[in-house]
Amino acid sequence: MLITSYFMFKADNIIIKIANSIDLEGIVKLQSENQKSKGGTLSSELNINQIEEMMKV
Repeated sequence: MLITSYFMFKADNIIIKIANSIDLEGIVKLQSENQKSKGGTLSSELNINQIEEMMKV
């Protein structure tokens, strides 16, 4: 699997880990704050149940 990503900034203190159910509310909030209507780059939004289902895969 090829995964490509980019960062708009460089920071040495970024920690990336696998999310779990404790992270759901934060994921939904972050997603909402990054919608195009708020100046972000996301064009669609998943609800908390959809995100939780994706975590099960």
